[in-house]
Amino acid sequence: MNKISLCRFTWFKLVTASLLLVLFTGCSSSNQNRIIINEKSVTFEECEVNEVTVVTSSKNHIIVKYRESDRDAAQTLATYWCEKTNREASESRNSCSGCCKSSYQCR
Repeated sequence: MNKISLCRFTWFKLVTASLLLVLFTGCSSSNQNRIIINEKSVTFEECEVNEVTVVTSSKNHIIVKYRESDRDAAQTLATYWCEKTNREASESRNSCSGCCKSSYQCR
């Protein structure tokens, strides 16, 4: 082998080793305890929320976080929020994995 071929081969090994290192470190840091259902990551953990909590809100929208047993209280809070602007609360999204999080639109 001449010097140019040896230099190219060394550079190729360096690039290949770097790419493999990135690949393996990325895979090893992934969360192995998650479950994927319908292409969505789901974790089953204990909910530590003691009361219905507003995650974010605006004039037309509110997102609340709550225990599954407090669903009625979350609906009541969203209804109250939307009634301030003479609108009705309409649940647009709901997910429960540990804590529940519901999104309501004021219409």
